[in-house]
Amino acid sequence: MNKYRIMRRLLLFTIMINLIIACESDHTVYAYVVVKPTDEDSAVNDWRPVMRVSYHVHENKVITEVAGLLDEYHDCNVEDKNNWECSYEDDRGINSFGFADGKYWDQPGWGEDIKHVSRWEYNKIRCKWFQYDNGRFKGMFSCLRTYI
Repeated sequence: MNKYRIMRRLLLFTIMINLIIACESDHTVYAYVVVKPTDEDSAVNDWRPVMRVSYHVHENKVITEVAGLLDEYHDCNVEDKNNWECSYEDDRGINSFGFADGKYWDQPGWGEDIKHVSRWEYNKIRCKWFQYDNGRFKGMFSCLRTYI
């Protein structure tokens, strides 16, 4: 019986170590996008949740993922997953984006009708919309699932 207890503890210890290593080696950060709602919906909240954007950070490139669509940026200066910058050119000119101390930023930006918020703020906004769209009880249940 003592042998089984030791094996169980060893197994739990191994699982914990693997989880810690997996979490430490994750090179992904997230940005959460909200937009101004239409006039009739503005009574619910000043902002409406739109999407979570994943940024997979590597040595000199960043891969963005939005709803399963990937874009790869090679012109990047990467310090670590919370501090990096990429640039690209489109019809608006030269654009830059990245993270500074774990907070997303972009230049020139998309105007005042769109912004990036923290996960906490994004989920608070989502909860209000869940309740508006699904009713108080069902909306609260959906909201709780968001935090799990």
